[in-house]
Amino acid sequence: MEISFAPFHGISFRLFRNVYLKHFPYFDNVISPFIPVAKAETLTKALFRDILPNDEKPLIIPQIIGNDTDKITDTVLFLQQLGFKQVNWNLGCPYAPIVRKKRACGLMPFPDEIAQIIDNICTKTNIRFSLKMRLGMYDKEESLRIIEQTNCYPLDFIVIHARLGIQLYEGQTDWEAFENCLALSKNKIIYNGDIFSIEDYIKYITRFPQQKAIMIGRGALQNPFLAAQIKGHVLSEQEQKHLFALFYQDLTETYINHYTKENVLLNRLKELWKYFSVFYHLSPFQLQSLLRINNYIDFERQTNKLIEQK
Repeated sequence: MEISFAPFHGISFRLFRNVYLKHFPYFDNVISPFIPVAKAETLTKALFRDILPNDEKPLIIPQIIGNDTDKITDTVLFLQQLGFKQVNWNLGCPYAPIVRKKRACGLMPFPDEIAQIIDNICTKTNIRFSLKMRLGMYDKEESLRIIEQTNCYPLDFIVIHARLGIQLYEGQTDWEAFENCLALSKNKIIYNGDIFSIEDYIKYITRFPQQKAIMIGRGALQNPFLAAQIKGHVLSEQEQKHLFALFYQDLTETYINHYTKENVLLNRLKELWKYFSVFYHLSPFQLQSLLRINNYIDFERQTNKLIEQK
């Protein structure tokens, strides 16, 4: 099974990515947090410093966000000049400030515009171009219309998070609607959404045995060993405890060396513990108690205690 690591805006940047993937090297590729597109004259390497030099292992695929044909094309051409061979276009972010600007999921109700942009990319570049989208912003038919419009283009793949944008991350994923997308698409489809455990994965692959690729996101943070389990690596609880402790020590040392302001360091780590709390089976009360700590020494003491007790 090919496993992609989903983008996390504000989390899966290089600093975190390098440490995480060093300790949990089970992913075949990683989609970067999205990068806004720009006109050619304003593009510089500095805009892409989080993904340069492009020699990370596993493969890092830049993700762009935007709705302007010229800016998207200019940005893809610039990435191609930097040596990237693949680019992913974000059509899935559901958050209101993005959607209001008719970007990401906010563009899904307009399949003609999406097809026009893809046509421009296919005409003017030779990059391997892919999409990450949802079933739609408001209606499941939106994804089907996009697939119909783009079937004539050789897309590298289409990642589909099996929810509507208006759901954000609430409610159930819709496997029936995803199956309709599979049946219609002539391009490779990758599933994304609510694979949090090996049991979730088994249910998915039982329903879709022909699928050879999957993307996991929140599940990979809530259980850092999920990708390993999907690929058949069996680790005891004691081994998981030891490996996570090594990872977390490496991560905190890296963050301490990088973030000189205590509040920034704490905020970065607290955001991660919203996910790690699932791995450690923390109750909502325990998590809130941890998140209320306002100095690093106490936070470190408490997290070390949790790790030692696992």
